[in-house]
Amino acid sequence: MKITKAILWGASWRLILAWLILSIFVLLQGERLIRPVLPFASAVVETIQSDYRATLKISNDQPGLIQMQATTRRVIPSIAGRGAKLTAGVHVSHALVPLVLLFSFLFAWPVEKHQERLILLILGIPLSFILIALTLPFQLAGSLENMFQGYAQQYDVNREKPLLLTGMLFLEVGGRWLLPIVLTVCTGLVMQLMGSKPKHSIKLKKRTLKHQQIR
Repeated sequence: MKITKAILWGASWRLILAWLILSIFVLLQGERLIRPVLPFASAVVETIQSDYRATLKISNDQPGLIQMQATTRRVIPSIAGRGAKLTAGVHVSHALVPLVLLFSFLFAWPVEKHQERLILLILGIPLSFILIALTLPFQLAGSLENMFQGYAQQYDVNREKPLLLTGMLFLEVGGRWLLPIVLTVCTGLVMQLMGSKPKHSIKLKKRTLKHQQIR
């Protein structure tokens, strides 16, 4: 597809429109939207670390807060004993920013047919789980690791900087924006490549048939 000013203008307006609508929807219905994926995010937290068992839920005391309740599996020297209860939290709207960006970018992606845009938005559903797995668990687990680092410094305990903390910092300095862009670009380019191959094959078949008929 040749990118023109008209296509860029249309993509810009679709991006702004989708971002506004989805942002309002998240503010009004964010808790209902995120609640079904919390067990999935809990499983991811269990996978990326082994220090504690984790359960994610919407806080009853602070509406709009995703709370991770962690119970340590073993003794963490100078930080916590086995069975200690720890908590970390992130606001629902903060956690859903990557999803708002993902669907905004997918809706704005230039396509030749409306069916292709519909396919992109449908593909956004499995992409959402990938994005959730790469963001929310690392934000919460990274918050706990940041707390662990603070305790270690307080008691002069040498503790290496874990990858979870690095992942959280990456997300906070722009990774939450970068990941939706990367997923959108990869999905859009793959769709364009898959959409272009059948067209070329059909043209080649037609030319072959015409050539055989002439003979």
